[in-house]
Amino acid sequence: MAATVLSEHSRKPESKTFWTDSKTVLTWLKTGARSYKPFVAHRIAAIEETTSNSEWRWVPTKLNNADDATRDVPCEFGKAHRWFTGPPFLRKHPSEWPSEVPSKVENTGEERTHHITTKTSTSVSQSVPDSARFSKWERLVRATARLLQFIQLCRGQRTERVNYRKKKQYADPDWNNKDKKKHIGTKSKQSRHNKEENKYLPIEAALLRQAESLIVKSIQQDSFSDEVYALRSGKSLSNNSRLRLLSTTFVDGIIRVKSRVNAAAGVTESQKSPAVIDGDHRATRLYIEYTHRSLQHAGVETVVNECRQHYWVLRLRPVTRVIVRSCLPCRIRRAAPPSPPTGDLPPTRLAHHQRPFTYTGIDYFGPFTVTIGRRHEKRYVALFTCLTTRAVHLEVAASLSTDSAILALRRMIARRGCPTEIWSSTERTSTARTPS
Repeated sequence: MAATVLSEHSRKPESKTFWTDSKTVLTWLKTGARSYKPFVAHRIAAIEETTSNSEWRWVPTKLNNADDATRDVPCEFGKAHRWFTGPPFLRKHPSEWPSEVPSKVENTGEERTHHITTKTSTSVSQSVPDSARFSKWERLVRATARLLQFIQLCRGQRTERVNYRKKKQYADPDWNNKDKKKHIGTKSKQSRHNKEENKYLPIEAALLRQAESLIVKSIQQDSFSDEVYALRSGKSLSNNSRLRLLSTTFVDGIIRVKSRVNAAAGVTESQKSPAVIDGDHRATRLYIEYTHRSLQHAGVETVVNECRQHYWVLRLRPVTRVIVRSCLPCRIRRAAPPSPPTGDLPPTRLAHHQRPFTYTGIDYFGPFTVTIGRRHEKRYVALFTCLTTRAVHLEVAASLSTDSAILALRRMIARRGCPTEIWSSTERTSTARTPS
């Protein structure tokens, strides 16, 4: 009805206000159509197409004149009735209009119910230390190995302790008994020494390999949880999987890539079927950084080739490039010394409207061997250059003496004119001879 009224009037109103005495309807409008069943949702959507939520207000039932059309009307229904004049509060300021009294909204049964089914499973990553708390791959592996060692101790699978500090074997038993206190010490020192020695059990190589396998399972559980579930159930990978182009197999809870070198001798199982890990995972980045350090900060291709000997890392080359580029020792080694700022040219280089060789620079080069008759002598060349136009004038000097320099300068002046300033970079050549 409001849309029809607005379309029939040529002058559009500046604002619109819709009144209702139903708090349930106001709640529906505030909540939105998506939260209710289709019957209510369609009607709320139709209202939202033509009106906004801020245009709706609440009016008490006693002041709602729209109820007169559905209720008993007294006999004195005339032109002065509120049906024709409207409610009296409309003639007042909007601040004096009735406001909605907050009350508890009753459940109308029209709300849409959502059934959510959750599936909980124990993830492998919850049993492995958080890789974000470690800065090196070695620390992560050893911390995981300590965790596995603690689990073995709790389960009663305590291994036999190995004392790597063997006692000295003395050839003479009398000498051993004589110096017993000297070498072994008192009982209190010996007990304290035994407690410090047995504080930690040694981490064996097999435990480190087991910890590394557990970290790989954690990486795959975080990055390829759907693929792990599908391969464990014997299903094929989906078309949206990042591993769909790889020939994968599931061995001992780890996704591995099938290779063509299974018949090769002297090749480890990790090289025949490397495990698949995500290059964007934090633990994978720690492993790439460890490989980069172990290879003495080698280049990208060397690190990539070494990592592929053990794991199949997705996006290996881009991640390795970022790691090598951000490595601080590599950045220091590749850093180029800063070039000093260029200075201003001297005024002699910028002199304008001056004849050539007004400002002259002089230098020598040689010697050259020349033949005079039957003898060989040395001759030098005096190079005169114009500092402004960069013109060059050459004169032969018999020697490096002052007289030869003056004669060469006179010949240049006779040809080019007398210079105002002469610059030289060689102090010995430009120093005049002191008369004796």
